[in-house]
Amino acid sequence: MTWTDHAACKGMPLAMWVIGTPNRHTKRPTPAEQVALAVCAGCPVSTECLDDELDTMEATGGLTYGVRGGTIPPQRHQIRDRRHRTQGAA
Repeated sequence: MTWTDHAACKGMPLAMWVIGTPNRHTKRPTPAEQVALAVCAGCPVSTECLDDELDTMEATGGLTYGVRGGTIPPQRHQIRDRRHRTQGAA
């Protein structure tokens, strides 16, 4: 078993999570994102999901879209940037 087996979104349509355009910078969630974020809010593995997406962002040069780990793209970019600054200061 992996963390994905415990995800609150398991079995839900992929289209519910793949929303919007890559790397958009609008900081307010869209209505569709709000629905997905509500599912994430009760997910026991949202931290693992977010970590997985941040790893994917690193592998793809920062490309990200949709809802992952209870976040939307602008939030993930902020988290990634904070991590880079912290790692650079260490």
